[in-house]
Amino acid sequence: MDLEGLKDKWQRIAVKTDALEDDNRRLAQELASGRIRTAQRSLVDFYIKAGIIGLCVVALSPMIVTVLEFPIWVAVVYGVFGLIMAILNFCFSRRIARTSYISLPVVEALSLAVVLRKKQKQLRAIGISFGLVVLLSLAVPAFDVSNDAVYIGFLSGLAIGIPLAIVKNRRATRLARKLQEELGRVGDSD
Repeated sequence: MDLEGLKDKWQRIAVKTDALEDDNRRLAQELASGRIRTAQRSLVDFYIKAGIIGLCVVALSPMIVTVLEFPIWVAVVYGVFGLIMAILNFCFSRRIARTSYISLPVVEALSLAVVLRKKQKQLRAIGISFGLVVLLSLAVPAFDVSNDAVYIGFLSGLAIGIPLAIVKNRRATRLARKLQEELGRVGDSD
């Protein structure tokens, strides 16, 4: 083989390598975008489900009066809590869905993800605060009624509800952290 033939082959290999690197970068970017969209969608879905549960709380509030024979004000507190949490969760899910993290510069997208996690903590604090008010409003009449089934139901609800809330809280936090990590990976690859 002559020297010109070797040079020709070398240049073709160099061109193929450049094309492969470009394709590799493009595919890595598409993969990262897909992971960001998946993390964002999971977070949106989580808060939509939480909003639906809030609406279920509203729908169940009349049963506090009809079945448990508690005062109407307890059902109102319970229903208002469900309505407020449903609205807050739906609004939060909409805010997450409307943010186009992929089209933003990485630094701006990361700062929005940090803000999202702060808002998530604020939403949690609001939920816990209102939840404690609801628990107290349910506890007062529950212990005034001389029915053991109401006591057992109240304590069972606490025993099941608190661990369930902790698990759900951890899941929401993990989903938001995953979105932030995926955005960070995009920033690291640039």
